[in-house]
Amino acid sequence: MGIFNRMASLLSIKQIIVTTILLISFIIITILGALFFSISRINENQKSIATILKLEKQNELVLKKLDSILEGETDILTSKDEKSFRRIKEYLFKANSSIELQRLKNSKYDLKYNVLIDSLEDNLQYAVELQKDFFNTGYTIFTFKMELKNHLEELKKEIRKIQNLYEQTLIQLHLIEEKEYVNNIERKIQSLYTFIRDAAFENNQKEVDEIKNKLKNMDKLIVETIKTTKASIDNKILFKFISEVENCLININYLEYSIISAKVEIFEKEEFLSYIKTDRKENFLIINNNINDISKITDTIITDNIDNSEKISNMVIILSIVIGIFSILGLIFISIILISRINNPLEHIIKMINDILENKVSLSKNIEVRYKDEFKELVDVFNHMTRSLDKNIKNLKERDEEISLLNKDLEKRVALRTQELSEKNQKIIDLFNNAKQGFLSLNGDLIIDEEHSKECEILLGDDISNRKIDELLVFESEHSKSFFNQTLKDILREKNEIIQNSFIELLPKELIINRRAISIDYKRLNDKKLMLIFTNITHKKKLERKIKKEQQLLKMIVTIISDTMQFYELINDFKKFDNNKLKIFELNNNPFFNLGEIYREIHTFKGLFSQLYMSNSVKNLHDFESKISEYINDKNFTNKELKKLLEENSLLDWIDEDLEIIKSILGGNFLEEDSIIKVNEETIIHLEDKIKNYCQLDKKHVDNYEDILFEAQKLRSKTLYQALKAYPNLCKDLAESLGKQIYTFEILGDKRIILPPDFKPFIKSLIHVFRNLLDHGIEDMETRLEQGKNEKGTIVCNFNLENDFLFILISDDGRGISRDRIREKVKELDLMPMKEFDKMSDERVFGLIFYETFSTKEEITELSGRGIGMAVVKNELTKLDGSVEVKSEINKGTTFIFKLPYKRKAIENV
Repeated sequence: MGIFNRMASLLSIKQIIVTTILLISFIIITILGALFFSISRINENQKSIATILKLEKQNELVLKKLDSILEGETDILTSKDEKSFRRIKEYLFKANSSIELQRLKNSKYDLKYNVLIDSLEDNLQYAVELQKDFFNTGYTIFTFKMELKNHLEELKKEIRKIQNLYEQTLIQLHLIEEKEYVNNIERKIQSLYTFIRDAAFENNQKEVDEIKNKLKNMDKLIVETIKTTKASIDNKILFKFISEVENCLININYLEYSIISAKVEIFEKEEFLSYIKTDRKENFLIINNNINDISKITDTIITDNIDNSEKISNMVIILSIVIGIFSILGLIFISIILISRINNPLEHIIKMINDILENKVSLSKNIEVRYKDEFKELVDVFNHMTRSLDKNIKNLKERDEEISLLNKDLEKRVALRTQELSEKNQKIIDLFNNAKQGFLSLNGDLIIDEEHSKECEILLGDDISNRKIDELLVFESEHSKSFFNQTLKDILREKNEIIQNSFIELLPKELIINRRAISIDYKRLNDKKLMLIFTNITHKKKLERKIKKEQQLLKMIVTIISDTMQFYELINDFKKFDNNKLKIFELNNNPFFNLGEIYREIHTFKGLFSQLYMSNSVKNLHDFESKISEYINDKNFTNKELKKLLEENSLLDWIDEDLEIIKSILGGNFLEEDSIIKVNEETIIHLEDKIKNYCQLDKKHVDNYEDILFEAQKLRSKTLYQALKAYPNLCKDLAESLGKQIYTFEILGDKRIILPPDFKPFIKSLIHVFRNLLDHGIEDMETRLEQGKNEKGTIVCNFNLENDFLFILISDDGRGISRDRIREKVKELDLMPMKEFDKMSDERVFGLIFYETFSTKEEITELSGRGIGMAVVKNELTKLDGSVEVKSEINKGTTFIFKLPYKRKAIENV
């Protein structure tokens, strides 16, 4: 140990560690070198063995190839149909491809081995060629055999034919001598057939040659027998039999020749097949010899590789033992030095540190070491540190006393500040709870936080904390609910404030919750928090509805006062309709005709009352109209049921509510003063009748009487202009209710043109045309601006007289009538075949909008959707023998031109 200590004192710890690392590195490199050498040699042996294994597998493939050739020959010889030969051919020429043989490289046996491989390749190729020849020959034999089989079948048919002739002829013949002729010929032909059949089934060529000679003799014998028979008979039946037999013998001789020829070909091909088999046996023998020689070479290579592997293993073992001994000696030497220079000083230092920690030694006492090395430097630093630590401990004790005093003062301040914050927080809570608004916040999962104002519990219900917001709100559908949740999440995720506000605009601003109208405001606090503010606006909504109702009432009163004549006339017409509603059953029309008439009248009155803003009456008429529409699709509906329906409903009761309102505002006398000029209409009619009688009696002064009659009629008629002037205001108000705008328009035409009494229902029905123009035609402002139009729509209405016809033109500049949309509706209602529709002109197609129940609108409203309004117009027009022309262009507008017969004096019977 003394020697090791002296040696260790000459080196520093750093030098000892470097020496140790170098020694260990040398040992590792030596071991790795030995391992690399042995592994490389082992890899070479493994590669060589793997190559040999591939070669042995190659031999197995060659033997399998030979087996497949033998199997193929067996299949060829046993195949009985064309399908089998196709399968064998596909296997031979496609699937059974040639084998790529592997050659040796970098081996002392490679020359001899590769020569054997070349020989094996040539013989394998020759074996494949022999196999193909075998297949072609086998297939040829199969073809001849099939041909032989077919010829035998044809031969049987000919013999059967002769047999039938024989039997028929025997029945017809009466003389024994004649029957003997027939029997003799039939026996010889049967013998001929037997010889031919024996030749076909004989497998010995010599026997076939003998049968061939017998057949020649038999053929001559049959020919001579037939000639002799023909020369010695005069029976027509027998002569006919012999003639037909001769025809059959021609075919039999041909089939005899074909069968013998096919049999000869089969013998020749079978002989060639035996030659191929002999050649193939010799070829297989050579291939087997090649494989045996190759196997001997591979066995020799494997033996050499095993010997080399044993030598390498022994050398590696010896080298490992030597390296291990030197490595152990070096590690023992290094360990002794490390214990002397590192472990002993380290134990001394640890002991001194433990003594300092246990207060056995003062921090001011220094640690001493033996060697002046890195441990000496470490100990000097530690000694300096302990002295500084001793000094710092004293200073810390002094500061600890100061900190204790400061902590007591801080605790007092924190308690005071906490009390102030608590009071402020309570004030904010009181402020929110008394703000008459609900405040709550949501997290990223849309769950309500614990903190919320009391108003939230009043509006949304108790115990709303930790619940999802969509559970407390009411939505129209699951889709609306899903959209609401997704939009809230998009607001939290979105960074751009403008896009956030766009998302907020998509959210519902008002909802009905617990029978209260609630407005909702949304505020994004951060990317994880969203605040919702709920305000109860139920009282505000009730007030708005009350104001709207009063506005509607005011509109009704103003409209009625503005045109009292129209009001009085409408009330009187409705009363007449109520009084005469059951008279329709006296005409004995079918129930669907009566139902349609009632339906159209109700629909027209609904439009006219709507024109006067009599909302209660409109609602009642609309409800009754819905009841009637249910009966339209009932094929079993009867007049009795319709009559009962009309009797159960008092039509005048439907307008009583609106009439009572008018009475309460305008006074009870207003409804009684239904005309400014109070003239008994019956008196005027009586006067007209007298004038008509004078006209018939005094033919010379007819023109004068007509003028007087015209003036008398004017007393109980109003002008066409007066009948139409209410429509501009109606259109303007209706456009506002639909959120659309139109230019103010006037009725253009001669104000002196009198409206004949029978024209009144038609003029009233035009309400449906104007309503359709606004509902279907005129677009909203945004759509019109997108299409480059003025934001306000234009409606035109004018009339004129021309050649005893009254023309009324009504048009708009809206979206026009879509031919495609009409086509879809026609197809849906199955009104006509689509081929017939496609051939129709635009004018005829547009005329379909007057078809009853035809409407291109998807939903039914108080304005349109039932398909009745335009049918009413058409019905009234037909009653007057009038016609209508419809012109329309997409996004340009639609024009209705009504043409009615009109004589200047408007007197049909004078």
